[in-house]
Amino acid sequence: MLDQRLQQHRSSGGDRAPDASGAKRPAPEWPPAEVPEASMPVPSQPKAGSSSSYWPARHSGARAVLVLLHREHLNPSGHSCLTKEELLQRCAQEFPRVAPGSTGPWPALRSLLHRNLVYRTHQPARYSLTPQGLELAQKLAESEGLSSLNVRSGPEEPSGEEPEVPGSASAELGASEGSVQQPPLELRPGEYRVLLCVDVGEAKGAGHRPELLRQLQRLHVTHMVRKLHVGDFVWVAQETRPRDPCKGYSLTPQGLELAQKLAESEGLSSLNVRSGPEEPSGEEPEVPGSASAELGASEGSVQQPPLELRPGEYRVLLCVDVGEAKGAGHRPELLRQLQRLHVTHMVRKLHVGDFVWVAQETRPRDPSRPGELVLDHIVERKRLDDLCSSIIDGRFREQKFRLKRCGLGRRVYLVEEHGSVHNLSLPESTLLQAVTNTQVIDGFFVKRTADIKESAAYLALLTRGLERLYQGYTLRSRPWGTSGDPESGSGPSPNPLCSLLTFNDFNAGAIKNKAQSVREVFARQLMQVRGVSGEKAAALVDRYSTPASLLAAYDACATPKEQEMLLSTVKCGQLQRNLGPALSRTLSQLYCSYGPLT
Repeated sequence: MLDQRLQQHRSSGGDRAPDASGAKRPAPEWPPAEVPEASMPVPSQPKAGSSSSYWPARHSGARAVLVLLHREHLNPSGHSCLTKEELLQRCAQEFPRVAPGSTGPWPALRSLLHRNLVYRTHQPARYSLTPQGLELAQKLAESEGLSSLNVRSGPEEPSGEEPEVPGSASAELGASEGSVQQPPLELRPGEYRVLLCVDVGEAKGAGHRPELLRQLQRLHVTHMVRKLHVGDFVWVAQETRPRDPCKGYSLTPQGLELAQKLAESEGLSSLNVRSGPEEPSGEEPEVPGSASAELGASEGSVQQPPLELRPGEYRVLLCVDVGEAKGAGHRPELLRQLQRLHVTHMVRKLHVGDFVWVAQETRPRDPSRPGELVLDHIVERKRLDDLCSSIIDGRFREQKFRLKRCGLGRRVYLVEEHGSVHNLSLPESTLLQAVTNTQVIDGFFVKRTADIKESAAYLALLTRGLERLYQGYTLRSRPWGTSGDPESGSGPSPNPLCSLLTFNDFNAGAIKNKAQSVREVFARQLMQVRGVSGEKAAALVDRYSTPASLLAAYDACATPKEQEMLLSTVKCGQLQRNLGPALSRTLSQLYCSYGPLT
């Protein structure tokens, strides 16, 4: 290996290296035609060390990666980044000597990442040049006369013949980096929005929020602050869904994790950017700089266009709640079983349910934020020991109530056996009754499995079944609660529901501790009474939407007996059965007794 490296060094100009006998070779005399001119920029090749002194060898993999990424950076129609597969393919076409084999990692990428010359973004990974890498690639291009920037699919020139340096090398480089002829931009109706652009000079003033920007915010004018070299205000038509995914702002994995924690702690309220009324004068918001103002303008309160996924434009993925991924080791048993069954899945924070399926866009305009629609199926998984504890602490009814209101119509309750039923805190008959009520009264489909392997096999079977069910259908997004909600349908249909919620709308609508109306809090209060199910609470709030209206109805009764029977004839559930005198009497005692209940 060392002999091959030494031979490569000698063939690339290392004539001063000692030969095998140990004697040094005399320095070769330059022919008159090859004497380097003083005016020609020849970069120095310092010793290897830090990234600033790094100079990749000729015909090396690192040099090929830098050249290819530099070409992509200068390509006006490119994305300034390449995937590893694209790098391998282009390297095999244009640098066949350094193309790696089909097996094993490519050390060139690892070396450049370690030296901070290339950085990796997006998922799947895309590679682009850092500022230090761009500077080094420009020096390589100048030393080779920019011949490496001409994208060709031919073989590389022989190693003994150096490419000629054109006289206009620096001029070509300046044209490539400065005055690149951009392709004409065309924005069709619905692809842009009009923004007011304010010069930074107008945003300066006393306090953190100048008066002009406050007035624009009060008038709900979408604006952004930028440096204008002429004038104070201009209007721009800004592309709503840009075609270049590598330009703009995106979160790193650490930033995404922090943003998720912030969203959970604030109930996602901070993610809804609205142009609402101004805050009180005592707490003035800070004036963002030009960069943050651009970000706020581009991410502002613009209604997202409807998402439509045609056949072949999406794939079905299983989405697993992060609670199911916790456990001993780095890869819990359930995820290992899904991986063994070749089920394509991803782990996310779900505010309701444990498993959902999403139709994810395969070729999005922005790879960091692909369009996702939630299919009409949701699974709640319970082990028998967890089922016992949820029945005891009240989570069992509350979770079923939230599952009914999540916007998905096909609800599955997956009950997984765990150990002996005799060691549980509740008798087996109580558990069987709870499971039966879930299927018969609540309308869930109950599936019982023997262990976690059988549960994973059932999820794999559901995933492949949904892939076949939605094959050939065009899927469209719908707002939360509009027509297409499964509970508003007339009955079961052999065709799948193709008007679906986006993943963001589904997850935001299922937040447990979000701001609730008086009607919702009243329903939750009624469900704390033993015997009041979700359907009975819904029937009661349909007749009396607030506690005040119920108390007014009690006050209108002439006798205590009439108060006790007030709610007995309220129709509940699909069978429209009466609430009954016993439960009506319990509720009247709760709301009409001034002293403590006995």
